[in-house]
Amino acid sequence: PHDRRTPVPLHPGPRHLVVVGTVTNDPDGAAAARLGDLMVPVTSASGGPAARTEFAADEVIRVGGVHHLALLNHPEVYRHLESWLIG
Repeated sequence: PHDRRTPVPLHPGPRHLVVVGTVTNDPDGAAAARLGDLMVPVTSASGGPAARTEFAADEVIRVGGVHHLALLNHPEVYRHLESWLIG
């Protein structure tokens, strides 16, 4: 099938930070790669061939044991956002 996604280039000025959720407890395991957060696949969320965007390792965090909408209020996500924003 034809890939109908359209890559959107990131703005060259700001730093881009990524939070990736996985429903599996091990966010780096094979099952996490297949399932993602049940809405967004890990490769799409973190860049790579599916997203056609590459992010530096320190710009991506993976949070295990969480589905897509639970990322909104997850304490680990807030800790990382705070450390990124404060520096």
